[in-house]
Amino acid sequence: KTDLAGFGKAKKYALISNARDHALIRNQIVFAMADYVGLRYTPGCVQAEVYLNHTYNGTYILQEKIEVGSSRVDINDLEAQTEAVNDRPLSEYAHTGPSKATPGQMKYYQIPNDPDDITGGYLIEYENWTVRYKDEPSAYTTSRSKAIMFKAPKHASQAQAQYISGLIQAYENAIFAEDGTDPASGRHYTELMDFDSLVLKYMLEEVSKNCDGNQSSQYYYKPADSVSTKMFAGPAWDYDTTFGDFARKTNTELLNPEGLYLTTRNASRYWWPQLYAKADFLQGVKAHWAAEYRPAMRILCGEEKDPAGKLLSVAEYADLIRASAEMNFTLWPMRQSSENVASTGKTFQKNIDYLQRFIEKRLAYLDKEWSSGD
Repeated sequence: KTDLAGFGKAKKYALISNARDHALIRNQIVFAMADYVGLRYTPGCVQAEVYLNHTYNGTYILQEKIEVGSSRVDINDLEAQTEAVNDRPLSEYAHTGPSKATPGQMKYYQIPNDPDDITGGYLIEYENWTVRYKDEPSAYTTSRSKAIMFKAPKHASQAQAQYISGLIQAYENAIFAEDGTDPASGRHYTELMDFDSLVLKYMLEEVSKNCDGNQSSQYYYKPADSVSTKMFAGPAWDYDTTFGDFARKTNTELLNPEGLYLTTRNASRYWWPQLYAKADFLQGVKAHWAAEYRPAMRILCGEEKDPAGKLLSVAEYADLIRASAEMNFTLWPMRQSSENVASTGKTFQKNIDYLQRFIEKRLAYLDKEWSSGD
């Protein structure tokens, strides 16, 4: 366990190549914005030049991994607590449940003993791509075919899987109900999920126009009831294809800095559009736009300064890695993949200019969209 870059002691870190992002800073600026607006447990990150066995490998982002830990997502380590009350490694117990995502069903381990308190902590990942269900030891598929992977505890007991699956299903039921209430439990979605974290996380996806915002890398966590009886949205993860960096021929609206994306595309299928249709949620969006996100976007555009220095302008982030970027693109020349129809520029500076213009136009559009009294 080593404290790298002031992140706190941990065993695992991630090196992200940002191969699709020729500005190399999208992950960094979205994480910095998430931290600035107060989204808890945002992974810390720094730019790094990677050498492997004395051979230069390019510019990467060194960042914290999303996992339960005192310096990461600081909730109870339910897996460790479960191991402590059983006499075998949890992975050795019988595995039960469908190997393929099946609505309303879950997979788990037949672990004989549970800790006294199984209300937390849980770390889960939402995936619209149900094919990824098979990759996780413990998981649940909601009644609307959303794969929920259990990142912690990774080896969940039946009682644990039932507990967190029940909360997630009640939440899904609630947000798809017109009045926002789960018909089975009578609980409103704000009783199941922390409201402010939901608003902040939705806005991070929409502000950055994240093509994966409805699809993938959407995390939630649940502390023990002694801390909170609600789940929370976050942490943030995976933003290399934001701010107009990626689109296919079928979703070219991602290249337009104007317009909402998460709430309009196939809205009946996903979670975020259901929330945005609720009047209380929209009012929360407008309040957090004025208080946090509008200032954050102005800082990125260079129109304001962050007194705490947590968030810089796009130009400042670019200047910090300019020499490194020149080395990186000498080793790895910019190439356009056949699936990506975004044209962001053929040099590092042109990519920075494209990103700067996109954010400026996005700020102007969202200011009209979310500053009105409608």
